[in-house]
Amino acid sequence: LSCVVTVVFFMAEDDREIFRLWKIRQNAFQMCRDRGFLVTSYELDQSFEDFVRQYGDRPSEGKPARSDLSFLVSHEEDAAENLFVYFADERKVGIKTIKNVCLRLQSENMSRAIMIVQEPMTAIARHSVADLSPKYKLEQFLEAELMVNIIRHELVPRHVIMSSKEKDELLDRYKIKEHQLPRIQSTDPVARYYGVVRGQLYLFSFYFKGSQFYGKEKCKGRIYVVTGANSGIGKEIVRELNYRGAVVYMACRSMEKGYSAIDDLVKLGCSADRLHILELDQSSFESVKAFVDKLNNLTNKLDGIVLNAGVMYVPRYQLTKDGHEYIWQVNYLSAVLLCESLIPLLEKCRDEGRVVIISSNAHLWINDLNIYSIDRRNYWSSVKAYGRSKLAQVMYTVARSAMLRREGYLVTINACHPGVVNTPLFRQVPILGSSTFQSVIAPFAWYFLKNAKDGAQTPLYCLLSKELGSVSGKYFCEMKQAEVNPLVENSEARQALFEYSLEACNLFKDEKAVLRFQMNSTGLLILTQRSSTLKIGIEFLLLKACQHVKGTLFISVHENLVRQLTTENIWNFVQHTYNASCSLDKSLDVRLMVDSLKRVGDYKRKLNPETCLLLDCDLSQLGDFFTSKERLHLPMQMVMLHFDKQLADMSGLPTQMTTFCSMEKFSKAPQTLPMYKHIVLGGTFDRMHDGHKFLLTIALLLTKRQLTCGITCGSMLTNKFLSELIQPVKERCKIVEQFLTDVDPSVRLDIVPIEDSFGPSIDDASMDCIVGSEETASGILRVNEKRKNKNLPELAAYAVSLLQVTQKNDGVNKLSSSEARKQLLGSTLRPFEKLKSKSESKPFIIGLTGGIASGKSKIAEYLNHWGACVIDCDKIGHQSYSPNTVVYEKLVNTFGKRIVNQCTGEIDRGCLGKIVFSNPAALKELNEIVWPEILSLVKFQLDSMKERKKIVVIEAAVLIQAGWQNFVDEVWASFIPVDEAVKRLVERNKLTEEDARRRLNAQLSNDEIIKNSHVLMAQCANNL
Repeated sequence: LSCVVTVVFFMAEDDREIFRLWKIRQNAFQMCRDRGFLVTSYELDQSFEDFVRQYGDRPSEGKPARSDLSFLVSHEEDAAENLFVYFADERKVGIKTIKNVCLRLQSENMSRAIMIVQEPMTAIARHSVADLSPKYKLEQFLEAELMVNIIRHELVPRHVIMSSKEKDELLDRYKIKEHQLPRIQSTDPVARYYGVVRGQLYLFSFYFKGSQFYGKEKCKGRIYVVTGANSGIGKEIVRELNYRGAVVYMACRSMEKGYSAIDDLVKLGCSADRLHILELDQSSFESVKAFVDKLNNLTNKLDGIVLNAGVMYVPRYQLTKDGHEYIWQVNYLSAVLLCESLIPLLEKCRDEGRVVIISSNAHLWINDLNIYSIDRRNYWSSVKAYGRSKLAQVMYTVARSAMLRREGYLVTINACHPGVVNTPLFRQVPILGSSTFQSVIAPFAWYFLKNAKDGAQTPLYCLLSKELGSVSGKYFCEMKQAEVNPLVENSEARQALFEYSLEACNLFKDEKAVLRFQMNSTGLLILTQRSSTLKIGIEFLLLKACQHVKGTLFISVHENLVRQLTTENIWNFVQHTYNASCSLDKSLDVRLMVDSLKRVGDYKRKLNPETCLLLDCDLSQLGDFFTSKERLHLPMQMVMLHFDKQLADMSGLPTQMTTFCSMEKFSKAPQTLPMYKHIVLGGTFDRMHDGHKFLLTIALLLTKRQLTCGITCGSMLTNKFLSELIQPVKERCKIVEQFLTDVDPSVRLDIVPIEDSFGPSIDDASMDCIVGSEETASGILRVNEKRKNKNLPELAAYAVSLLQVTQKNDGVNKLSSSEARKQLLGSTLRPFEKLKSKSESKPFIIGLTGGIASGKSKIAEYLNHWGACVIDCDKIGHQSYSPNTVVYEKLVNTFGKRIVNQCTGEIDRGCLGKIVFSNPAALKELNEIVWPEILSLVKFQLDSMKERKKIVVIEAAVLIQAGWQNFVDEVWASFIPVDEAVKRLVERNKLTEEDARRRLNAQLSNDEIIKNSHVLMAQCANNL
């Protein structure tokens, strides 16, 4: 409550009132949800800003009308049971208000309502509520009572409503009558919160609850993997992540139990479309690898992994089919294999990826860990096997964390003890699973054991807590760092265990799994010297940085240096930076931190232990640059980039550049920054390059509040060069938003897809500036013309100069997304997984495909010229239905003798084409007859080749539709725009435009062909 009061204290009177109403309404929604009513995630998590936008704009009062905040909810188990929550406008509620609420209940055929009032009701109103009680149940809450949620306090025990069946079983088990149970008064605050009714039985649980994670971290858009997710702690973690908006992949040994778990979770209010089941048996490395392969096909990034699956007890010694002791492989080795295989996905998440290994304090019991005897029978006991696996988990956590930092991964890994939890894992122990224990002691287990939800709190803290930050390699218990076994502190033992683990999991055979980055994936370059901002200075620093960082390089400017720079200096510095970046290795992603230039953010905010820190001076020269606390957590790698004396002497030489174009009706370079409240700009932003970054950075420098960026899509892309290779609009929006957030989180962003040249720029009166490149200058002027016609104020217009990139051939070209798309042609977009033709004596097989008239034959001729053997499936197809063949007879029987040329006796392809291209069912019949025979003839031709070729090209337009991509090693595809294909068909085949389009519609679209190909070619792009 003190936090709420502190926030409200600094608001204006009206704002404080709105904030109070928002808080009250959120707690009212939470109360309804806790009573079992359906409340959407949006209602429960609505932000204060969204609340103000929805309810706070009342012209009469400038604040919400309370009655507008009323809502209706239905019970999750009985949709006919509704609850009306009414916010009373009157300060003192009287009989009139009670009557109006009752009329509403009568009209809606409801019997229950909650009235939220500002002051206690009048005496007459209270009597009327009592009189109405047989027919209507009206509950009253003061607004002040709902400012806080009392059941969220750790001193309030959990209340669980027991069903009638559970109630009868409890009474029968303990041989007592209902009137012998302790009672709770209806006036009790918790009873009022839950809306108890006479006859309901509540189970109170308080003891051994443990620490609770109350963090409000949202997980919308995040993706997690939880193993052992169909029951116990894993299931509760999945539930909480789903409530917070995450997509969760549930790894379950039994698919049936996994689907049953989803049914249970959906009944508890989870969203089924964000829950996915994948099979995982950790007693089999093959199953783990299959799980990883499936996951890689489903997602390209992960935000976190919870390694929860395990076994506590097995009745006798046994080995897995991989040759390892059962508990050891299930609990430890498979967890290592899974973690190592998924680290690349974790590194691609927006923030730091997190790995949480659910271990146990059982590791403290172990005083030896002989990795060379771990699989031997005479070294085994079930209890010790479990403890050793948990000790190994903690040792791996510490060892892998240090390596991740050295390798440059932005991934943290921590282990935790969930507590002693009453779960199916705990009940695997014979004595705990016995009938005596289950019937006599288990009913009281809640008194001294945690339930699964409480056991999930520490893992959730390790997975989600912002408070944890970049902490890695630690062991947690009750949400605090805990002591570990002394063996964990032995660095040599940790290293030996790690190397053994990789070998046991066969990871040394996988080059990708043991690849160690020789360079850092992220760097932070902090500029402190005036000469660093000049052209020659920043070029020198970036060239040096390339030797240490391969990934993202953030450039921040020290606040003391910013004070020395004029606005003109800043414009030049930004342009120097991105001009210099153009000529660098494309693996270095340069990002200039705009908030440091505007002095609105911390210029060290990207500093963390995993980042390579680069400075343009000695650390000793910086004085109090780092606080004593920061010095304790400096990165493991720091680099001082020293200037040459000659360069330092040149630092005073000015280098002028033109950032803004001087054109009529356009503003000149501003003398101060930031100037504008709301800036708008737009573009395609495909394959983001330094030109895009430069434009976006200028826009951020000019704004002090909000930036709207329109991303073109739909018909706006039709005429663009190689438009088929433009990234999806969602991906482009995400990339732009990520860049803007990285370089200046202080600006509110609105990234929107647009399907015309204007987007929101001609309708939003709050906008006061538009930024574009000199190429789009005419479009900027048209925006202002449109606004003028709509009586909206014109926007200040800025046209930013294009960056010029000097190529190695001494030519000067502008940066171009079209050129980036062209570079994709002829390159391998995705590597083939493995050779289908495994024998060295067999050729490498390329499947060449593409739409009608896309130029496949020309490409085949080119490849044949360079020594490849070409098999033309079109010609083979003609042979397959020659007269007196099986296919010929099937075609005649299926389509009739009308398809036979009466003069030659052969199949009339023109006649057959008219039949099948106008009838999808007929086309399917034709394919089912011809495709298997063509593939059979291709295989026969390959086997009977007299001259063995190293490369064979199978040219087949239907390669993908027929599923033949599984027969070849790589799929190469040629494509052309649809309109160009229509034009060629009309000219070449003498078809009408309608017939040409019908034939094109019967084949795969360009998008589908591109999606299934390894190498792309476009004849119109002259890439051959």
